[in-house]
Amino acid sequence: MNVLGIISGSSLDGLDMSLCSFDGLTPGQMVWDMHVGVTMPFDESLISRLSVVTTLSAKDLLQLEVDFSKFCAKAINDLIKQHDLKVDYICSHGHTVYHFPQDGYTLQIGKGSILAELTGIPSIVDVRANDIAQGGEGAPVAPIVEQYLYPGYDYYFNLGGIANVSYHKDQVITSIDSCPCNQVLNHVVGELGKAYDDKGKLARSGKVSKSLITAWQKLDYFAQAFPKSMDNSWVQEVFIPIMPRFNLSHEDRLATMVEFAAIQLAEDCKKLSDSKGRTYTGLITGGGGFNDFLVERMQVHVSDFGLTLNLPDGKTINFKEAILMALMGYLRVNEQNNTIPTVTGAQKATKGGAIYLA
Repeated sequence: MNVLGIISGSSLDGLDMSLCSFDGLTPGQMVWDMHVGVTMPFDESLISRLSVVTTLSAKDLLQLEVDFSKFCAKAINDLIKQHDLKVDYICSHGHTVYHFPQDGYTLQIGKGSILAELTGIPSIVDVRANDIAQGGEGAPVAPIVEQYLYPGYDYYFNLGGIANVSYHKDQVITSIDSCPCNQVLNHVVGELGKAYDDKGKLARSGKVSKSLITAWQKLDYFAQAFPKSMDNSWVQEVFIPIMPRFNLSHEDRLATMVEFAAIQLAEDCKKLSDSKGRTYTGLITGGGGFNDFLVERMQVHVSDFGLTLNLPDGKTINFKEAILMALMGYLRVNEQNNTIPTVTGAQKATKGGAIYLA
């Protein structure tokens, strides 16, 4: 079965699309391949509205969802035509607007009806909702792809707009959204007219502010018990506004954010693990895997408890989340659970996703 996974992340770098084929349903033994991986940049109209999405009126949000969905449908049709692809299903994460599982809701825009009708392909959306209905966080969902497609590591890091970490032991998986990541780094370099900090070069040239790190560490989120997940609006409205209180250059802000993320991820790794005196291996994916300075600082901090980090090929780093969506769609179509309750805190595993037929 060929499933096209698509996802829009909080870093606003575009729509990630990955066409994967799957055969079998046994975790760690599934036969699969990624045939195409592409990022379609957003146009300026989408970027400008997505960047302030939580401030939009209800009417403007609904219009944005229609425009976003049509953009996704066109991107899919163009991809299929360009590469002459056969796609059996589309599974779309959409773009997260709100994520408040403690209040029983999450909102990812992207209409399955528009995707299905404009592409002619059955489309799966709203993959987090079932888990939240069962009392879960609806996140992280990445551990399912780690379990099925990338077995063999103790820790898995996804360094996206938000950084999350998973710990796998004896078929039991625990995972959390650890801290903000690329959306903060991209916010800072965006003020310099750049899309991202290439290999972390600007951050490497800055100096770390221990005072800013301390201010971030005092935020309530970092003292909360597991499981927990992070909302993008919290990053934008609470985390980022702390930076201007300190008189720092852009380079110093970047250096401080990198150091904070490396420290926080290492601390969460220690909390997730229940074993001492052994060595561990970890796999890094997500756009932050291309930030050499961030990876280096992470390795420094996780070395304290014997964890060695590994980087896969560039396609896996870039498209793991789109591959995840493709896998979740494949499992949903086959009526298999695609969430993990030990990760999300739900009462039971769920088969997340609403299917829209063309």
